[in-house]
Formats: sequence, C-alpha cells, structure tokens
Amino acid sequence: MSKAVMLSIRPKWCEKIANGDKTIEVRKTRPNLETPFKVYIYCTMPDAKDPHQIMEIHGAGGKIRKANGKVIGEFVCDCVTPLYNVCTDDWKRLTGGLHNIEKELVNQACLTEAKLHTYAGGKICFAWHISNLKIYDTPKELTEFHTWKKCKSCSKSGYESTACIYGENCMIPAAITKAPQSWCYVEAME
Repeated sequence: MSKAVMLSIRPKWCEKIANGDKTIEVRKTRPNLETPFKVYIYCTMPDAKDPHQIMEIHGAGGKIRKANGKVIGEFVCDCVTPLYNVCTDDWKRLTGGLHNIEKELVNQACLTEAKLHTYAGGKICFAWHISNLKIYDTPKELTEFHTWKKCKSCSKSGYESTACIYGENCMIPAAITKAPQSWCYVEAME
C-alpha cells in the first residue's frame, strides 16, 4: 500500500494548474507524508453561483471531455512550505513586508497577499509545490480510487475485534464515492 493524496480543486484553479500558471496549491493543512508524495487533482463541480465553470480536457486526437466531477490529473508534491508571515494577523505591519520567498510562493499560487490572508484566517497555511504535472487525456472517475476504512465488524463494535480477519490494522480498501472536502488520503495508482 502506497499512500497518496486527492485534492478537491475548483475548476478555475484546475485550469490554471493544467496551463502551468499555478505551481503552488495553498491549503490550511498538510498530509502526514514525507515528501515527495503523489497528489491526484479532483476537479469540483461548477459552483451554483457560476454554472459556467465547466472544465474541459483536450485529449488525444483533439477530443474534448468534460472534467467536472472527475480526477483530471496528478502531480508530485516535492516540498511543503509553511507560510508564516502572510497568514498572521499582523502581516501588513511586518517591517519590510513579506520575505521574497513568501512573495514568490503567493505569486506562484495565483493569489494576492490579501486574498491569502483572508483565506488563512490568522493561521499558518502550507504551500504545496506542484512538480511533474500530468493531465490525463481521459479524466478518471472517483470510484477508480481507493482509501482505507475499518472493516464492517470493527466499525459496528467501535473497536478492533480480536477476531478480525484483516489483522492488527483492520483496514480494508474502499472505493471513493464522494469527493473530499479539501483533501484525503488515497492509495497511489501505478
């Protein structure tokens, strides 16, 4: 079992990632994985406020495929950088402003300092570095990916059964049927 991560990303940001404009994804949390790790990109459905957020993939032979509600690609997160200064409440009062490194990370995330500060809500965020990006010719369904869950007998009892056939860790693969709120662990595909 090799752990990876699936990220839910809005269509406009998926497009920027696919075009190579966005090379940093900012999140409030980070996975408990050593870098580098594989990340799958799930393109969310269009927002009810803007139903025109349709993501299309131009695959082999020029065929266009709708990508909303599908996994459109993958990348390797080779580094996760904490963003301290831009996310804190006193970010504008910092002498000399942001460090050049943080300014560059904010630019690579296609954000402004003010938007990132609002998103962070005064807490530290993390810049997930995007490398080795691969956009699929044919987007994949969520159900093609698996995560791990406790077996049914142990889930019902609330603790690991001593008679569990899955052994000590009691975890079994389960297809993903619902998109993650932000991100989730998945089994890496080869």
